[in-house]
This record gives sequence, structure tokens and C-alpha cells, in this order.
Amino acid sequence: MGKLMIIEGPRCSGKTTLAQTSIRFGYKNMKVSRGSNPFEDMTNWIRAISSGNENIIFDRFHLTEFVMGLQDGRSGANYLYNFTLSVDMMIKHKKWDTIILLPSVEVLEKRLASRNDGRGYDMPPVLAHQLWELTATLFDIPVFKNENDDDFAFVASFVERKIRNG
Repeated sequence: MGKLMIIEGPRCSGKTTLAQTSIRFGYKNMKVSRGSNPFEDMTNWIRAISSGNENIIFDRFHLTEFVMGLQDGRSGANYLYNFTLSVDMMIKHKKWDTIILLPSVEVLEKRLASRNDGRGYDMPPVLAHQLWELTATLFDIPVFKNENDDDFAFVASFVERKIRNG
């Protein structure tokens, strides 16, 4: 069975950069975009991955859908929570890893401003930070507060060890 690692966090937290470094360890980098039925898609991906031998690192997955659903004010917070919890339980049962990258609000603001890609904020950085901290607590997910390049190097070395040691 292949290995799976999920990197979550707000925009500009370093997810894509970290996921791209995993390619050198034989991981396939998958970036998830929000579809019309994301939880069904995720369940199907988990089943497909479980039956294969491919090592995959996801740049966003189930927790993003939860946070964005809360931010969007989507009705049915219990529905969102229960489905996110069921996906998370499937992932933990398979001993796959999920981490959240969460820089400070100031670092997020600086990175978003310097990105200048015209997309603006998915949500205000203060709200993003609060929602991701809440999500980490609700689902008992480790948080890496990558505030600078030294911290990012530490997170990258953690991911590298996880990939090598399984």
C-alpha cells in the first residue's frame, strides 16, 4: 500500500512549496481543488489510493473543505464537521499523516501581499489563522508554525523523515 501525507493550512502558508520538495522522495504531488461534491471525491480518492502502491502528498484535502465551508457560511456546520471527521478517521485508520502549516497572522499578511497574484484573500488572515487553529484542535492535527525560512527547513526535514521512515 502506498503512503499518503496531507499538508493543510491557509493560503501562503508554504503547502505547495513543501509538497513540491516531496517529489524528490518519489511522491506524487496532488493539489486538490474544491469540487461540487468534495467529500465523495475524497472518499473515492482514499479508496483508490488504498488499493495502489503510489506514494502521494496532497496539497490541501479534507480540512480545507471544512475551513472554507465555515468561512463561506455554508449551512449545515454539523454536516461539515461529521463528514470531515469521517474522512479524517479513514485517514488516521490507515496511519496516513496530516499536518497543518500555520504562520502568524503578520507572516500570512506579508506573504499574501508579496504574492500579488490578483486572487486576494480567501479570507482575512486573522480569520484564517483562527479557523485553522480551531480545526487543528477539533481534529487533533499537529500544527507547524513556520514563521521563517529556518522554521520551514525544520518542517521540511520532519516531512522528509516521515517519508523515509513511513
